[in-house]
Amino acid sequence: MTYVLGIEDIWCHVTDIINPEDVLGSASFKPVLADPLLPTAAETTVIHEWLINDLKAKAIITHRLSISVQQLISTSHKVSACDAWKTLEDHFSRTDMGSQHVIRQNLYALQMKDTMDASNYVGQHSVLREWLLRMGAVYMDTEAVFQLLCGLPRSGSWPQFKALLTITLPMMTPSTMTTAPAAATTAPAGAAAVPPPIIPSAFNICMSHISAEAAHVIDERILTGGGLLVLNMPMLQHHHPLLLLATSTRLLVYVSIDTIQKASSALQ
Repeated sequence: MTYVLGIEDIWCHVTDIINPEDVLGSASFKPVLADPLLPTAAETTVIHEWLINDLKAKAIITHRLSISVQQLISTSHKVSACDAWKTLEDHFSRTDMGSQHVIRQNLYALQMKDTMDASNYVGQHSVLREWLLRMGAVYMDTEAVFQLLCGLPRSGSWPQFKALLTITLPMMTPSTMTTAPAAATTAPAGAAAVPPPIIPSAFNICMSHISAEAAHVIDERILTGGGLLVLNMPMLQHHHPLLLLATSTRLLVYVSIDTIQKASSALQ
């Protein structure tokens, strides 16, 4: 829903967050007349355009709702898209302990089927973790990393990878998001302020290592005679820069540029 509203350039009618750096996502509010008794033609035009876009946003939000749920939201232009969104959020965005328990159970049940399932596996972990954090639940990085490692395959190179990562990960990064000390980024007088660097969380680094290991395993299979690996389009969207090749069977296959370079060197 957020994506659809975003590509229509009307998510700004739904969000109430003001962020000057986010041109598309910062909240847009109904223009106010300078003099309510003497509106100018230009002011009337601007307000008219805003109301039309707001109705479009509300239509996108409500067009897939059931008839009973649609009754919660007035069709009047006086009820904004933001108001409609908040109404639905109040009714359906549950943050109680029961909802948190269901999400945690889904997290605990996640298992990475094989190397090809890596992108789907880390993606589901990331989404469920984000839901928990938005609910205000306490979900430490250490617990998130533990669950991420528990679901890795028990075959192939994954057990060794898990053991190595378990040893090295705490040494590479703290378990929570941290920033460099403010004093280290203090700019001299007259110079532009430099924002402090953000150190990625252990969870994000762990996800990156799993994705990189999966790509490495796939490359090794190709180099050791496994042939070109056939993938579907959703998988292509989650991998590193790839070179797409068309085959005589019209199937989509991929090999990384790095793999092609290694294969070329081996043949010389």
